[in-house]
This record gives sequence, C-alpha cells and structure tokens, in this order.
Amino acid sequence: MADLEPLVDQYDPGMILVGPLLSHSINSRYRYFYIAGKGSKVYETISLGFLEVETPGQNRRANFVEKLKIHFAEVSTFDSLVEMAHAVHARWPNVETARLLAFAKLEAKSEPTKMADEAAPEPVVPAKGIARI
Repeated sequence: MADLEPLVDQYDPGMILVGPLLSHSINSRYRYFYIAGKGSKVYETISLGFLEVETPGQNRRANFVEKLKIHFAEVSTFDSLVEMAHAVHARWPNVETARLLAFAKLEAKSEPTKMADEAAPEPVVPAKGIARI
C-alpha cells in the first residue's frame, strides 16, 4: 500500500469503489478488500496480510480510502460485498465483474455461519455445572 501511483494509474480518475474488509475462508486472520474502477482490469485485491483482530484492518482500509480521495473525483465505499459487486457490474459489465458478482452471492449464502463464528472471538467452551433444560 506504500506506493499507490501504479495502482491508481490503471483506473479512470472519475470513480473508484471500495469494498468491505473481508477475511479469507481458509484463514480468517488474513484480511483484504477489493477496489474497483474503470480500467482494463476492473477489480484489484488490496491485501492487508494477517491480523489477529479486525480493528487494525478497518483502520488501514479507512486510511487507504483517504489516500484514494486524493486521486479520484468520487470514492464510494460499501459495507457489503454483494452490494459492491452489483454496483460494479451495473457500471462496468463484463466477464470479470460477472464472476465477482457470482462469487459475492455465493459467499453471502454462507454469511450466517461465518457471522456466528466471528461473533465468538474466543473458543466456545460448554459451561459446567449448569443443568440442561
């Protein structure tokens, strides 16, 4: 993320879209997000690496968004990958955007399980001494 110029130069300076902070399904500590804009390659993955907790990742993403505001006339952020994928595909429909839209919809179907796992940051241990109902 240090050298932003080559990244932003691949896009039209009019608009850039920034997706939510995501974690990899294989290792939930790996954090990343997507950006998308008008260019030969619409999507770019911004890797934040391995982070134990989500807060530093959110902060890094927010700092990145501030840097993008210097280079683009409009920066739109999304809290949902599905919403971002729909917006991107509506603006720049092609095979690449259609694939990410399909991926986002598939991931959204598995969200309830992922959210339940993330809601308990520590291992869930059965309580002892509590009578079963």
